[in-house]
Amino acid sequence: MKLWEIRLYKLKIIKNDEVVFEGMAEELPEDLKNEDSKAIVLDNGEAVVNI
Repeated sequence: MKLWEIRLYKLKIIKNDEVVFEGMAEELPEDLKNEDSKAIVLDNGEAVVNI
């Protein structure tokens, strides 16, 4: 799933064990929108996405 497909969620994006973005899906930076997710876990109302 491409990251731009995720809507209305609070996200935590992790790449190489480092948090690269935290915030609402609608605020996702352009450079991350076409990244593919490897795993998505819902944790306390937040989608934790590994890319």
